[in-house]
Amino acid sequence: MNLPKKPIRNLRLYIVVKAFYPCSIISFTPKTGIITGKYLKFKKIFKISIDTSLISNYNENMKTNTIISLISTIRERAHKFIMREMKERNIKGLVTSHGDILVALFKEQVLTMKDIANRIEKDKSTVTALVDKLIDIGYIKKEKDPSDNRVILVMLTEEGKKLQSNFEEISNALLSTVYKGFSEGEKEILIKSLNKIKENF
Repeated sequence: MNLPKKPIRNLRLYIVVKAFYPCSIISFTPKTGIITGKYLKFKKIFKISIDTSLISNYNENMKTNTIISLISTIRERAHKFIMREMKERNIKGLVTSHGDILVALFKEQVLTMKDIANRIEKDKSTVTALVDKLIDIGYIKKEKDPSDNRVILVMLTEEGKKLQSNFEEISNALLSTVYKGFSEGEKEILIKSLNKIKENF
């Protein structure tokens, strides 16, 4: 009885081998690619050699495929970190996207709705909903541009301005956590790599 000649591609090798013949796997040596097993029906020992480069390639593919999962996990953890920090400072009713708008206004003072959409990379309808929520809470306000009534300007209220020091503290705490153990060179490489991924889309 012959075992299949084509390479076995799955890391769970015993499952694949058993799919061809009822057997028990005794051992697998990654360096040599040798699987030793026993046919259950014939009670005979067999050995099969596989292409170990397939395992290496599989492992490398799995490593690269995890990048999206990692980015998603980091984003989720950063979101929880920010929400926890805001709760500790008694900042209520906000999500991280609201924070993006406020931070943009801390820097520029006055922005158009289009400017905000470009800054936080959200569509117009999403920005409108976020801005309206911030207006309801009392952190920002809208006014028509005196030079062009078609343009709506968004700016901070006095209450909104009071949030700046809190947001700076949260931002510093977040960055400190993110870059813990990183050298300046590693930070630069990370930013370049993430920007390259972003540009690919």
